[in-house]
Amino acid sequence: QGKFWEFHDHLYANQDSINNENITKWAQSFKFDMAKFNHCITAPETKEFIRQEIQIAFRAGIYGTPRTYINGRLVTGSASKSILEYHIDLALKEAEGKAAGGGGEQVAAKTDGTTMIKVNGANAAFWIDAYEGSLSKSGKAVQAPGVVPARINWYDAKSACEKAGKRLCTEEEWVTACAGKPAVDDNNNGMFGDDTVEGRMYPYGAFYKVGTCNDNGDKYHGKAVAAGSKEQCRTPSGIFDMGGNIAEWVNDFYEIPDKTTVQDPTGPTTGEYHVIKGSGWMHGTITELRLSFRDYGIDGRQDVGFRIARYVEVSN
Repeated sequence: QGKFWEFHDHLYANQDSINNENITKWAQSFKFDMAKFNHCITAPETKEFIRQEIQIAFRAGIYGTPRTYINGRLVTGSASKSILEYHIDLALKEAEGKAAGGGGEQVAAKTDGTTMIKVNGANAAFWIDAYEGSLSKSGKAVQAPGVVPARINWYDAKSACEKAGKRLCTEEEWVTACAGKPAVDDNNNGMFGDDTVEGRMYPYGAFYKVGTCNDNGDKYHGKAVAAGSKEQCRTPSGIFDMGGNIAEWVNDFYEIPDKTTVQDPTGPTTGEYHVIKGSGWMHGTITELRLSFRDYGIDGRQDVGFRIARYVEVSN
């Protein structure tokens, strides 16, 4: 009746008061033809039209509102200013022929698990394993491609790394290795994945790809798989399973972010819990699957393990 958006805005502004009685009262205040209005609400063809629209939305991956698309590509997760800037910048680069879905990097050969990957951080380089950690018979941390990684608590993960003469990585290092560019804490809150996006949003590229990693598993029947067995679930540098399979303990204590400026952190010096980075096989939402996802705990879980790191020795 020519007042769709006007009535829509009124409903939105009063959504906590929506009920049949109020809808009728508001429609009358808008001087609607009430016979037509009531027929539109109760007619079977209206319900069928809505059902079809919902099915179209589901097939397009739309499960709620608002949803944002840029150049026909869904902007996943929360559409914060930094996320929108990330997608717009990629769209502009693609239009100029300078990017192809956030890729373009040289892809390193798959390692056999006997070597570590060198990564350049914002303040220092470090080594990190290509595969999620397992345990030797003596309890030392090892990387073992083709073997289901260990799921242990934070203390055991730290101890296993130290027995091997190595350590857990810091949160900054983990994000840097996954994103492919040095992580920067732009908003100075001690975290490295909740602000401006540096590098990739997913280990394999800029955009989520269904089936690439071991994620979206059923909590009753899903499980961790052998390290490196999802061939495409890797960074271009050759680090596997930083999205999906198992989430990973890092060294940092967990704390609620503040505005204290931190440089090259290993995290707060005290705390009750430790940070868990990355998604596991049970995670399924887009927000959980992005490298910004951050959890915490201390006890062992069926979807949490670890990854080994060590410092780069300084030459005398």
